[in-house]
Amino acid sequence: MTTITTPRLSLTRFVTDDWPFFLRLRQDPQVMRFMGEVLSEEALRSVFVSRCADPGVFVLRDKFGEALGDIGLRISPKNPHEADVGYALLPQAQGKGYASEALRAVCEYGFTTLGCRPSMPGCWVKTVAHRACWRSKALCAPRCWRKPII
Repeated sequence: MTTITTPRLSLTRFVTDDWPFFLRLRQDPQVMRFMGEVLSEEALRSVFVSRCADPGVFVLRDKFGEALGDIGLRISPKNPHEADVGYALLPQAQGKGYASEALRAVCEYGFTTLGCRPSMPGCWVKTVAHRACWRSKALCAPRCWRKPII
């Protein structure tokens, strides 16, 4: 099982004991306001099961093992050198640089371990926080859209 470590975080795979945390994270209106609707517990359980089986999805834990959020790296099925990254943090963990730290670590994992290639990231943002997260780690300035591109 892959664990990614940073100076302040451990990124670990989801396990069944993470269900209460995942439910709390994904039912928090502050967390979900830019991500989509808050799903029912039954629908979230299905998402959670898929996250437990996904080797590219991690729980962000602080040095005490407390879950702060999650981050996922999904390899494109059409181009194995491309990946999408998404993350969510509990409100009390936001604004402390955890997302930037985890993003840098997951991107490095993608580049060095999974064979992804650095490219111009694209993101859908409603706040400058996500854009700043990318720029702060010199990953490159993302192209950002006001609406999701499908």
